[in-house]
Amino acid sequence: MNTERAIQLSNQAVSFLESKSFEEAILSSCAAMEIFQQSRHMAEQVLSRQGNDFIDQCILNHDKTSSSDQTIMDDDFTYEHGIVLPMNTFDATVITPVLIFNCALSYQLAARHCDDGTHQAFLDKAASLYQIAYKDQDQDLNTIFKFAI
Repeated sequence: MNTERAIQLSNQAVSFLESKSFEEAILSSCAAMEIFQQSRHMAEQVLSRQGNDFIDQCILNHDKTSSSDQTIMDDDFTYEHGIVLPMNTFDATVITPVLIFNCALSYQLAARHCDDGTHQAFLDKAASLYQIAYKDQDQDLNTIFKFAI
């Protein structure tokens, strides 16, 4: 199913981020968003917004099991870990902001390692994506996620 493929690509982007393969992370996370968007248009499902803190749970679970260095933040207070979704996640209100966040993080971390003129373009893209992910969140839920943004 396309949703599962999108989650798989997003989780792959997280692996690329952890190995500092930022260009691959961008490609994988962008592909995940595109596939998920196509699957949502095909299904045309109307999903009710259910309040939950599932994204925060994913962040906390990944931080506990992360094999990369145990530092969550660097000197600039940038959360550097992508969010891994379980393959059995089907709630679009969870999947959508996580895909957007992982893509934004890929652009932000890639910008730090750019020596050419793409640095600012990558930062602008990351900022736009973060704004979209943040605006999509319920005011009272997923506090850790909003802080990471």
